Parts: sequence; C-alpha cells; structure tokens
Amino acid sequence: MRKTFLIAIFSICFLIFAQNILAQDDFYSSKFLKYDFKQVNVVVHVNVKSRELVNHIGEGSCEDGKGTGYCLYRLKADVKEIFKGKIEIVNFEFYTVVDVDYRNKDSLLGEKVVFLDWSDNYPDKKMSLGTMENSTRSIEKDVVKKLRKIAKKKLNYL
Repeated sequence: MRKTFLIAIFSICFLIFAQNILAQDDFYSSKFLKYDFKQVNVVVHVNVKSRELVNHIGEGSCEDGKGTGYCLYRLKADVKEIFKGKIEIVNFEFYTVVDVDYRNKDSLLGEKVVFLDWSDNYPDKKMSLGTMENSTRSIEKDVVKKLRKIAKKKLNYL
C-alpha cells in the first residue's frame, strides 16, 4: 500500500513537472510566436541596457517588490535585429509594465525579443512603443531563428 502511494505521488509530481516544461515550450513555439507577431506593430531583438521607473499604480514599492499594483518602466535598448516594423535609431526607448511583486527587476535587462505597439498612453504623452503583455521572450529555444522564418514568410505575402 505504501509503495503504491509513493508511486502515485511520484507520478503526479512527474506529470506536473512535464506539464510545466510543455507549457514553457509552447510559449516559444512557432504557433505562439506567429500569434504575437500578428498582434503588434514592431517585433525586435534588443539588448536592454537600462531601466528607469517612471510610474506606478497601486500600493507598494516597485523597487522592493512588496505590495500590490503595477510598475511602469522605461527601458533603453540597443537594436540587434528587426523582424517587423520600423525603428529609425539603433538605441531606443520603450515601456513595459510589471507587477509590483515581481522581484527580479534586473531580469528586464539583457537580450530579449520584444513585441511592441505604438501608443500615447505613457507619461510623456507622445507616441511611444510599449510591450504587449506577457509576450517578451528571452533569447532561447531558437526564438530568433523562428522569428526570422516567420518574418521571411510575411515578406513573401506582400
């Protein structure tokens, strides 16, 4: 009986682990990338050099990661590759929103693929780029290669 119980617990843990791995793979799948690609104005591979807190909504501290609400950051990045849209300069700024309790704000820095839309709904009130929610990808799982393929197919349809 005890052996059966341990096997059942192990099997459940394994299934949960496998499901998490598959969900992460889905996030980097060509299907999900194509969907996000279609939703935005600009898709670009960047190296984010700095972040600056420009606004927050709710209770709590954005830098301490305690409380509730949202933090708006202005990110400064170098463009490495453009998959969709136009970016006129190599060094540019864009905005992203994270939850106050998101503790690893430094993970906003570094190489990423970002999916961006134009909006004037930012503190500077001018047309600026901002990330689509839950779309930023780290540079892993061949994301750059997949996006090159998606972008090339989109050019062939024009």
